This record gives sequence, C-alpha cells and structure tokens, in this order.
Amino acid sequence: MDLLDPPVFETWTQELITRIGQQPESFITPPSDWVTCIDPNNVETCAVGWAKESNSFTCSFVYVSYQDGDLAGTYLDGATPIVETQVAKGTFPIAEETLIF
Repeated sequence: MDLLDPPVFETWTQELITRIGQQPESFITPPSDWVTCIDPNNVETCAVGWAKESNSFTCSFVYVSYQDGDLAGTYLDGATPIVETQVAKGTFPIAEETLIF
C-alpha cells in the first residue's frame, strides 16, 4: 500500500446513495415514494411525516422485538432494513441530484 496514496473506501452513506440508484427495491419503501417530501418550502410537514414514520417503526418493531439486551441476531436482522431506509431518506436530497425517477 502506498501511504502517500491510500485507498479510498466508500462510506455507508455513499453506499446507500449507490443503492438508491442501482437497487431501489432493497429498501422498505421505494425511493420514488420519498420524492413527495423533499420540498424546501414544506420542511416542517416533511419532518413531522418522517418522525411519525420513524415512531411507527419504533412502536411496531424496536420496543416489541428488543428482549434481554440482545441487539444481535434476529433483532439486528429486523432493524437493519429499517435503519438503512430511514438513513437513505436523509441522503436522498444528495442522491437526487444525480438520479432520475
């Protein structure tokens, strides 16, 4: 490895942006649905909508599935797509600049 020219590793958000364009079906909801809430003139409504959706995931999965302090295994497998989708929504305005739906 050349220390003056170290390798560049894709960050998780960069990976999510790539998946938005190449594997949109890998998210819980399709990225094309996310477009409805990226209006800069309607930030409060969009933020409340995202918060309600996140809260519904919390109530339907997080509190129900969390047992005995074990955050691995089945819990991790179920939580991962939820977390990836919610974080991907946050990267969507960046991704949208290069993607067409």
